[in-house]
Amino acid sequence: MSAILLPDTIPAGEFRITVRWGGALFLVGIPTNEVLRTILEFEEFVGPALNLRDLRGDVLGADGCRMAARVAAGAADGVTVAAAALWLFLYEPGARAEGRLIELGHLVAPGGSAWLKAETDPKGAEWSFTLAAGDAWSTDDFDRPSPQDNPWGL
Repeated sequence: MSAILLPDTIPAGEFRITVRWGGALFLVGIPTNEVLRTILEFEEFVGPALNLRDLRGDVLGADGCRMAARVAAGAADGVTVAAAALWLFLYEPGARAEGRLIELGHLVAPGGSAWLKAETDPKGAEWSFTLAAGDAWSTDDFDRPSPQDNPWGL
């Protein structure tokens, strides 16, 4: 198993999403200009089972998103887990009132970068989020899992 190397900063134009799922860790970087496309593709992916686009801000949408994330985590699909975390961060009930979409938009504006850190329990039921500018990324703040806790090597 090889170690993951984390840079000291997130480069301009990158949005990094890390998800700590119980003992597992998922790390995904996407270009900032593809954040909206990532959300829309995730909604389309889940769409045959549940129309997430119509359920933004709704408990049913958040529950469906958590279920999709749980299935993806079980399959070690880090990209889908990260997309689900992003959807939950932006559209779970109460997110709009907190201004999360506006805050993210400011951080990923042209030339910007950002880091979304999501943590959930082993069942994917309770989530917490931290959003920071890319230059605030610090490997010192990052809780690295031990190899025993990180079965997928991520």
